[in-house]
Amino acid sequence: MTQIVLPQMVARKKGIIINLSSSAGQRPFPLLLMYSGTKVFDDFFSQALDTEYRTKGILVQSITPMYVDSNLTQNVKNVYKTGSEAFVRQALDTVGLTNRTSGCLIHSLLTIGMLLIPEWVLCSSFTMNVMPSFWKAIADTSKLPGFLEGQPFLSFRGNRKATAQRPAGPEPEN
Repeated sequence: MTQIVLPQMVARKKGIIINLSSSAGQRPFPLLLMYSGTKVFDDFFSQALDTEYRTKGILVQSITPMYVDSNLTQNVKNVYKTGSEAFVRQALDTVGLTNRTSGCLIHSLLTIGMLLIPEWVLCSSFTMNVMPSFWKAIADTSKLPGFLEGQPFLSFRGNRKATAQRPAGPEPEN
């Protein structure tokens, strides 16, 4: 898509590109490898593109939200989940002010808190033992969208309910 619209923007010497990433792309998230990996690509791609084309009058912004009310999060209970219309209004207010944003104030504050957690905690054996239980709890109370099928931490059965699977590796010591 960028290859299609970017040459026209360069010719006009103006344009805005907004890419939607996720806060999951800001840290390594075991058991969310594919999702967080694609989101970090979106974010880095946007930052590099902004650096390359800023002098040509083109703004590129990366938005890295946390939970926004959508099909992906419709059954996730989270007190910090922002309504999609309110989120879009707040995120659009940041265009031209910054090339990277969480989109709204509460997500910015939560991101700061998340970044305070050391990476070794996120990637520890404790976390790897706790996360399957966490995903199982979510899967038992949610209808996950079909595009999550095939993720390494989920398997879908006949009624499309998800069940958590332990990652390959040694059994945890009790």
